Amino acid sequence: MTKRKVAAGILPKSGDYYLLGLENSTHPSRSGWCPFAGGGDNNETPYETACREAFEESCRLLHKNNFINVRCIVDFNKYNEFYLFIVDLKNNIDINKFSTNLKKESDPYFKEKSEIQWFHKSMLRNISLRKSFLGTLDSVLNIK
Repeated sequence: MTKRKVAAGILPKSGDYYLLGLENSTHPSRSGWCPFAGGGDNNETPYETACREAFEESCRLLHKNNFINVRCIVDFNKYNEFYLFIVDLKNNIDINKFSTNLKKESDPYFKEKSEIQWFHKSMLRNISLRKSFLGTLDSVLNIK
């Protein structure tokens, strides 16, 4: 039996708005808007993975010390376990700093997203989402 791959991510929420990142990829299955997520390293817990990925993919704008009201959605399939943590932010972040930080960054882990943007929940079905995020979208929209 194949061991499941574990991935986890952070989806910041503010009222009815969600912060998503645009994948910096030309591969069709990886393109589109999605949470800040990726695979686990060594013995990380899913939450540790999610926090690290959010920090890297947001160019240091999203930090676990700013996360409150953490809720988790778990999506299991035959090959993967995906943990999505929906979080509120204690303090607002200036998303305009993302592009400035991205230009200065040399580490490729910090260049996985080309843009970040807040989307109202009514827009989530109308934008180009990464295919792997579509399966958890209904669960996300049911989170209060």
